[in-house]
Amino acid sequence: DLAAAVWVGFPEAEIPMTTTRIGSVTGGSWPAQIWQDFMSNALVDTLVTDFAPPSDLTYVTVDTRSDCLANTFTPSEFTITVPFAPGTAPTVSCPTPPPPPPRTGPDEDERSPGDGGDGGNGGDGGNGNGGNGNGNGNGNGGDD
Repeated sequence: DLAAAVWVGFPEAEIPMTTTRIGSVTGGSWPAQIWQDFMSNALVDTLVTDFAPPSDLTYVTVDTRSDCLANTFTPSEFTITVPFAPGTAPTVSCPTPPPPPPRTGPDEDERSPGDGGDGGNGGDGGNGNGGNGNGNGNGNGGDD
């Protein structure tokens, strides 16, 4: 494992880092060049490995829109399971949406049988009597 840092500056913070040749020294100028040169050589023959996650992490599924604990009402496209350090995971569940308003139309049991259900015109057991109809419609034929 390797830990490294780049610092360019004066111990006395009031001395500006400017020269006539390159202008001001910023994180993207000399420090970035030093970092690139160092890292390009420091790990040349080293295999890339993943860091092992700490064993005390807690994995929690949260709502990405509000960082509360996701629940069954949270759409899956807004959930993500993320690790938290001990004591930092959210503890508040997302709010539950209110129930739908009560229906104002007739209940299913109150519909008339003529609305296409069994026994109405167009449903099984309609007004057919076996004549020119097929027994399920409005056939009125007979022997003439």
